[in-house]
Amino acid sequence: MLGTLTEGLLKWKAAQQVARQTRATTVSVCSRKGGVGKTTTTVHMAVAAARWHHARVLVVDMDPQGHVMTALSSIVHRGEAAQPLSQVFSARKGDVLDACLPTDIPNLWVVPADHGLEQVQQLLATRIGREFVLRSALQKAQDMFDMIFIDCPPNLDTLTVNALVASQHVIVPTDLSVLGMEGVSDICEAVETVRERLGLPLEVSGILVSRVDARNKALNRELDALIERRFGSLVLRERIPGNTAVSRACLQGRPVYDIDPGALASEGFRRATEEMLDRLDS
Repeated sequence: MLGTLTEGLLKWKAAQQVARQTRATTVSVCSRKGGVGKTTTTVHMAVAAARWHHARVLVVDMDPQGHVMTALSSIVHRGEAAQPLSQVFSARKGDVLDACLPTDIPNLWVVPADHGLEQVQQLLATRIGREFVLRSALQKAQDMFDMIFIDCPPNLDTLTVNALVASQHVIVPTDLSVLGMEGVSDICEAVETVRERLGLPLEVSGILVSRVDARNKALNRELDALIERRFGSLVLRERIPGNTAVSRACLQGRPVYDIDPGALASEGFRRATEEMLDRLDS
C-alpha cells in the first residue's frame, strides 16, 4: 500500500512539473509613445512564432483602439466569441478563452479588443486586486498555448499594468527619436516597479528599434549610438526599416510576410522574432 501511494505521489509530482514546463511564455509589447510600431511588432512576432517556429500562439489586444484586428482583419475568423474581452474583465472569474477567435494561420488565435475596454478602468478602480484580473483570466490559456503576446495601450494605465502583471517578459518598440527613448525609460521603470513591489519575475527582454528612415543616415547613427549607450544589451541587434509594404499589408488586413515576403521589413521582423525567441530560451 505504501509503495503504491509513493509511486502515485511521484507520478503526480512529475505531472505537475511537466505542466509547469509547458505553461505559456507571456510577452507584453509596450510603449509610452504612439507611432513606433507597437501593434505591428506584436502581430508580426506572433505570426512568425506560429508560422516558422510552430508555437501555439495567442494574441491578446488590450488596446481599446483594436488595431490588432485591423492588422489581421482578413485572416481572423469573425464568428461570435462567447463574450467580448471587456466582459471577461467584468466577470467574477473571467476567462480570455471565451473571447478567443481562430485565424487562417495554423497555431494562431486572437482575442480582439472592444470599445468596452475604455470603461474597464473605471470598473476596476474599486476592485480589490485589480492589477491581477488579466493574470487570473489567462490561467487556462497558459496551459493551452506556448506563447501569449499582449498588445498594450500606448500609456501606463490599469490595462497596461494588468498586462505587465500577467507577463514574464516585455518587448519595447521605439523609433530613433529622443521622445521614443524617453518612452522606453518609462516602461523600464514601470517594469522595475512591478517586479519590486509585487515580487513578480518580470523583465524587459528586448528593445526593438523600428520604423528606421534610411534617408536620415547621419542622425540615425547618432541616435542609434545613444540608445545603445543608454540601454546596452537590452537593445535587439535587428533594426526594422520604415517600409510601405507594412502599410499595404495593414490595408489588406494581412501580415507583411504574405503581401511582400521579400520586403526589408518582412525579413527584419522574421530575424527580430528569432533573436527575441533566442533571448527567451536563454
